[in-house]
Amino acid sequence: MSEDRQPDLQILLVEDDSFDARHFKRLLSRSGVPARCEVYATPHDALAHLAAAPPPRVDILFLDMNLPGMSGIEFLEACVTQFGVPLSCRVIPMLSVPLMASDEARLKTLLGDFQTLAKPFDQQELLQILR
Repeated sequence: MSEDRQPDLQILLVEDDSFDARHFKRLLSRSGVPARCEVYATPHDALAHLAAAPPPRVDILFLDMNLPGMSGIEFLEACVTQFGVPLSCRVIPMLSVPLMASDEARLKTLLGDFQTLAKPFDQQELLQILR
């Protein structure tokens, strides 16, 4: 009798701050949730990854909203432009400051209802999102 094993959660982290990226991965590894995490420091590299053939499986995209050269919102709009549809994975905007009302409205248009992850990252908040 073999035990069915759930596939690892596939996470894409788009974060330009190397400290925040290491901290996120450390919390993820301590969470006990079986997951694989790919990290991209630039939105352009993350877009290239998503455009690969065959398309990569991504279950959750954790997206820094303050990226250099392209905001998180602009990244999501570029995904719609490049792929013709919004991303099919769950998208979690990561915030170091609260969203302005206009940005919140744009995100709601792109994502529908959404949950955010505050910086600095908190283990319990991350666990709630992963489960």
